[in-house]
Amino acid sequence: MQSPLKAPSASTDPQSVKVNLTTGTGMEIECNLVDDDYQPAMSNQDVLAAIADPAYQTELGAYNIEFNVPPRPLAGHTGLDLETEVRASLNAAETKASAGGAHIVMIGILPTLQKDDVNESTLSSNARYRVLNEQIFAARGEDMRIAIDGAEQLLIFCDSITPEAACTSVQLHVQVSPDGFANYWNAAQAIAGVQVALAANSPYLFGRQLWHETRITLFEQATDTRSDELKEQGVRPRVWFGERWITSVFDLFEENLRYFPALLPICEEEDPLGSVVRIGNVPLEVIGVLAAKGQSGFGQDQDDTVVIPFTTAERKVLGVSGPRGVREMRMMEMDGWKPPHTGWNAQDILEHAREIFFSEEAVKKSARRF
Repeated sequence: MQSPLKAPSASTDPQSVKVNLTTGTGMEIECNLVDDDYQPAMSNQDVLAAIADPAYQTELGAYNIEFNVPPRPLAGHTGLDLETEVRASLNAAETKASAGGAHIVMIGILPTLQKDDVNESTLSSNARYRVLNEQIFAARGEDMRIAIDGAEQLLIFCDSITPEAACTSVQLHVQVSPDGFANYWNAAQAIAGVQVALAANSPYLFGRQLWHETRITLFEQATDTRSDELKEQGVRPRVWFGERWITSVFDLFEENLRYFPALLPICEEEDPLGSVVRIGNVPLEVIGVLAAKGQSGFGQDQDDTVVIPFTTAERKVLGVSGPRGVREMRMMEMDGWKPPHTGWNAQDILEHAREIFFSEEAVKKSARRF
């Protein structure tokens, strides 16, 4: 466990720790599929078709499925009723899966899983997972390195995110009000170490004995979008324990927006060209879309940029009535490029090609166009 953090004052306010009476708890149960010899069975599409229940869905690996239980209050005997319901549903699903030669197993990391079982061909057929795989590796720019030191050592390189599919678990989904979210989040962080100590059950991966709970480091590394260079620079990973208590759910939203560019695009049929966006309540027409760049060398999103012609920005967005001086301008010379006329400098090029003038006479001439 990490060192205790100082709790925010909001958490010590008696009025802020009241339990919301509408709170409900649901579950997501991630399962492995195996054959009669307990080897991974890459057949989740066939199993889901046989189960034919919308509560069961695909997961990242073709040998994974998940069972979703809607949230409900757990007062009185509802906890026991929930257990009976979940057990009956899983038994029925197992009966249908076994008719096709597969079996449902609930165990953290499947001990029989081998390195050959995690590659792009063993991704679920859902297009979402393939896009996620492409986006993570586009951000990384290099193969994934998984290095774990435990009772034994593991060092492998992967060309897909499928090692993450090994990290199956039971996840409790607690439904709370926005006002109570921070207290529940902080409480979950506080007991995380105890939960791991009590529930650790994944000591084996690819035939190696590693951590008592190998899922933690495997999940961190398998979902890491940082290249080795960004890791050395101290750019934070997408998956981590955190560094502080929160006072509002917006703390997490703001952190995600600031540090973690979206991996999955919003796919719409509408062509953005010709549409109108507003900047400072000024309507501007979209005339082009820049190619995606991903993260910069400092881990910042490079795809949240709007490019506006300089004079348009001055007149419409900044409200400048006439030309004003440019405080700073940076230019980069392309390899092998030579000016069209010997002796041209940056000022000549800007005045000739971009009509950006430097002399007082040229500025006055330019001002007549406004």
